[in-house]
Amino acid sequence: MGAKGSKEGTKEKGNRSGDSTGTFVVIKGFLTLPRSDALAEEAETPVEERRVQIRIDRDPATLTVSWLYEQTEMEFRRQGVVLQLVGLKSLSTSSSEAKDMWLLDKSRPLTCLRPREQLEAIFAVDEIHSGPVAPSDTNKVSMADFEIIKVVGEGASCSVMQVRKKDTGKLYAIKMMNKDRILTNHKRMERALMERQVLVKTKHPFIIQMYWAFQTRTHLFFVLEFCAGGELFFHMMKRNRFDESTAKFYFCEVVLGLEYLHSRNILYRDLKPENILLDLDGHIRLTDFGLSKEEVVANAAVDNKFTSFVGTAGYLSPEMIKREGHGKPLDFYCLGCLLYVMLTGSLPYYQGNWDEMFAKRVSGEHLSYPPWVPENARDMCNQLLDKNPQTRLGSRRGAREVKEHAWVREMEWEKLFRKKITPPIDPTKNLVNFSPEFTEKPIPKAAVAAPEARNSQNFAGWSFMEGTNLPSSVVANNSITSNRS
Repeated sequence: MGAKGSKEGTKEKGNRSGDSTGTFVVIKGFLTLPRSDALAEEAETPVEERRVQIRIDRDPATLTVSWLYEQTEMEFRRQGVVLQLVGLKSLSTSSSEAKDMWLLDKSRPLTCLRPREQLEAIFAVDEIHSGPVAPSDTNKVSMADFEIIKVVGEGASCSVMQVRKKDTGKLYAIKMMNKDRILTNHKRMERALMERQVLVKTKHPFIIQMYWAFQTRTHLFFVLEFCAGGELFFHMMKRNRFDESTAKFYFCEVVLGLEYLHSRNILYRDLKPENILLDLDGHIRLTDFGLSKEEVVANAAVDNKFTSFVGTAGYLSPEMIKREGHGKPLDFYCLGCLLYVMLTGSLPYYQGNWDEMFAKRVSGEHLSYPPWVPENARDMCNQLLDKNPQTRLGSRRGAREVKEHAWVREMEWEKLFRKKITPPIDPTKNLVNFSPEFTEKPIPKAAVAAPEARNSQNFAGWSFMEGTNLPSSVVANNSITSNRS
């Protein structure tokens, strides 16, 4: 027996003690029935609906999601349904992207539920692969292991989808990249492999985590943690700009993520709000490392050694525009652009003409600010946006210089690192955390019918499972290391 799949929703956080106490939730289970031999293969699989009611007689704030799981399993067992419950999801069409994520964390309170809300029970699917699996492959995954929920992001050569793993009910994001587009362009291939390498070697509270990498004959895949809060860019566009306290909080979390990358001798090279995701609680994750580069020699005196022209137009530094070579100071210029955008709602020096913006950045023209930006924040921006990478804030002692600046001097960095400071944005209060530009797109056909890769030589060593090390064959077979790009 199995169950129908699910979708990602949101939590409506708040005080429900008055209107939820003494009410109930309805939980439906959709059970896949055994098919008769007489049924044609193309016929729909028969499904039986079962439902249970769980009464909530106490303040939901005193009950946990774990309690709801226990009650649900007990009620289904009374109906003779003995299956492993691995998830619950909202059946409401008005539910946001975060509620299903909330319902997967068994330690959270039941404050996300509305009175008489209807949920769907997600049962484990034991038999996912159609044939026997070799012992060495038991920890690998394929698209057959996941139920695709919706598209949540898109790039020139990739799509990002929200998925649910069938055997555990857990939610993930899958990034799917087209091999044809990658193989026909050396730079694209180098970037795909570099992103994999960065994801494998990084582990930090504010860096996106990869769980698996796999491939088919036509596509490459990353299985990443799902960030239910969506892009920081989405939330900023809803507000036009952030107030100072919100901008400061996210700026500081980004600083910690950037500091970690630099400690691993990784240049990010594409810091922007679109590449900053928010988790269920509103903390950041830096993502999309296709333009990143790894320094071969960790030498602070040798910074300007990468010569390729990369990045997003609105975040290009003067040394990138002049093609003079760049190093870690480039990331601090992007950090300054990010701060300016968060505080003002516009890019530094941009007034409708890209060429004029580039010229002003190269010349280091005086930067103007709206009246609401405080002096200390202006000084932070000015020092990060210094046209000279040798004197730019962060160029000498890295992120430590930024953390010592007056604007953030009162920040409790250790508490911030341990996520002990409440984020200013609570994604669980929003009905939508992803742009309809993505979520209304159809699921790519290649994700539904993904042919397995058999002894693929194009990307030898691509497969990855969390907890394993980066195979040397990835670097050796695909030559991703270049000191001058």
